Amino acid sequence: PLHLQTCYKDLEYKCRLINSENASKCVLSLPMSPWMDECDIIKILKFLWLLEDLFLIKIKNNFLKSITILISGSILGQIVNFITAPVMTRFFSPEDIGIYTYITTIAYVFSPILCLRYETAIVLEEDEDNIFAILKFCFISTFFLSIFIILAYTFYFSCFSGNKDILKYINLIFILLLISGIINIFTSYNNKEKEYVVLSKAPIYKSIAQLVGIICFGVIKWGSFGLILSHLLSQIANFFQ
Repeated sequence: PLHLQTCYKDLEYKCRLINSENASKCVLSLPMSPWMDECDIIKILKFLWLLEDLFLIKIKNNFLKSITILISGSILGQIVNFITAPVMTRFFSPEDIGIYTYITTIAYVFSPILCLRYETAIVLEEDEDNIFAILKFCFISTFFLSIFIILAYTFYFSCFSGNKDILKYINLIFILLLISGIINIFTSYNNKEKEYVVLSKAPIYKSIAQLVGIICFGVIKWGSFGLILSHLLSQIANFFQ
């Protein structure tokens, strides 16, 4: 009958909507069985409507949970950074902070382009072989671009800049660039794998490691070198997390 065919199509549609292949196969394997009447199909439809609601609620809750985890990690990391600022000014001079800011700014400026933005493709790619190829390319790109940037800065400070003291930090700049690129790669991979707990912990450990480094190197009065090392320590903590 026509009304049963309509219910049957609705039943199949609901199975596909809740992304249940097994349920859909069950429906397709029961084409107009004699024992199925309109009441039976209506009962199954009501059950599937309930499954659909539960499925959509689960998706919504998982999304909100992921957002909450990421936001909480960022907020806690910013709180630690807020505590770090007055501690830094207590132990280090404005000149030390200026050199530290200049060195870390170099890493922050070039960090997004070290992988040529190919790390964003990791999140979208589904094929494991392609993901491995993208990861390999990103690591190679990060390494060689870091070398190129260091050589360019070395040439600039050696030939055109009057402040050659920056050259003694050139090795640290290379390490900062390298670690920043690797962190970008693993952040994209963790994002693909939905490792939101790991991503939320990263800024917390990073901020705590930097605070500990600032206090330790500040006590022994290592100046701008100690500040840069504390930043490097935070990046290493972020990397291992």
